Amino acid sequence: MHLRLCGQPFVLSFTASAAGQEIDIADFSLEQLGGVKRQLEEELELLTNNVGNLKLAMNKFEQGHSALKELGSKPAGTTLHRM
Repeated sequence: MHLRLCGQPFVLSFTASAAGQEIDIADFSLEQLGGVKRQLEEELELLTNNVGNLKLAMNKFEQGHSALKELGSKPAGTTLHRM
């Protein structure tokens, strides 16, 4: 599903990816618009959660990188302590 704004005044159009057809959502019923709204809200929530998960993964990667960097600067034979 793709939504895009076109021209002046703005026209919101909907493209169904399976069919590749462009549909003017101005022709949608309130029920159909509600369905599009729900779907967009679900997709936004999913994307928001994914961004949060990516930030957590990035943080863990940076912590691991810092730990390896610190470990590399220790003289050979240094005792490592578990955290």
